[in-house]
Amino acid sequence: MDTAINIDEILARHFSDEPLTPGEQEKLDAYRAENGEEYRRLSQLVVKLSSDDRNLKLDIAAAWRKVEPRLEAPRRKPLVRSLYPVLAIAASVLLLLGVFTYGGLFSSHGQLYANDTSVRQEKTLPDGSTVILSPDASVEYTEEGETAGRQITLKGKAFFDVKHAGRPFSVHAGRLRVDVLGTSFTIDAETTGQEQVTVSTGRVQVSLGHQVVILTEGEQVSVKDENLGYKVQLDPEKAVHTFVFENTPIREAVGRIEREMDVRIDVDVALVGDNAITTKMNIREPVDAVRELALLCNCRYDSISPLQYRIHK
Repeated sequence: MDTAINIDEILARHFSDEPLTPGEQEKLDAYRAENGEEYRRLSQLVVKLSSDDRNLKLDIAAAWRKVEPRLEAPRRKPLVRSLYPVLAIAASVLLLLGVFTYGGLFSSHGQLYANDTSVRQEKTLPDGSTVILSPDASVEYTEEGETAGRQITLKGKAFFDVKHAGRPFSVHAGRLRVDVLGTSFTIDAETTGQEQVTVSTGRVQVSLGHQVVILTEGEQVSVKDENLGYKVQLDPEKAVHTFVFENTPIREAVGRIEREMDVRIDVDVALVGDNAITTKMNIREPVDAVRELALLCNCRYDSISPLQYRIHK
């Protein structure tokens, strides 16, 4: 049975204590069976807010305009007016907290951070990263466990300062995707088809379909005519990295390169031992540093991705 058909209207009448026809009651029972956790959360929210709404002084209309598009599903009819005030108040409360979780209506995985004001707002994500949202911007944060990748969906414009947790941090803005390990950058996705990525520190991989561009500090790339344009160097001084090592343990040298160039370099445990290096490097790309390290320790290296390398015997 397709319980999506008219279920919003049935839920509205149910929570407003209006009588249901036998057919409507059957659909409600089927919905409960298929969406027990969602129904339970919605029921608790409605009961609580129904008793608290007299003491709430919130901009219900503005909050509802922000949240309502995210509650829409194909072929569903809008909620009837009898449930509108209750869910609008719920939306207001959740938006004031800065977090709205949903999957259907709610989800235990994603968290939504929205800026419904006229000034920029800073939010702290669950992994410790921070995001500064421009007006009318929002991000949805999702992760599957502490060791899995971090997935973010952006609408609008935002500045990210990503915590270097040793696991991927991917931002999706329409068709554009930006992958990082830990860095700071701005994504402007306010206009579809004219997205722009600017890197402040570190390194990111920007993808649009099969097109891929690697950006480092002070570089920018823009989308035009459904294609990634050429990257532009906004700060030439940040193009070259200088490293000086004097009898430095290889693990320590690698750690410094990782931090300054925002890449991941895995070193075979067999190389850690007494291996130390003395050299001066002026490099633009991490692979150049990895290549020189491999020569100095008489070992090999693999390029797993533009953001990750491996040095081994």
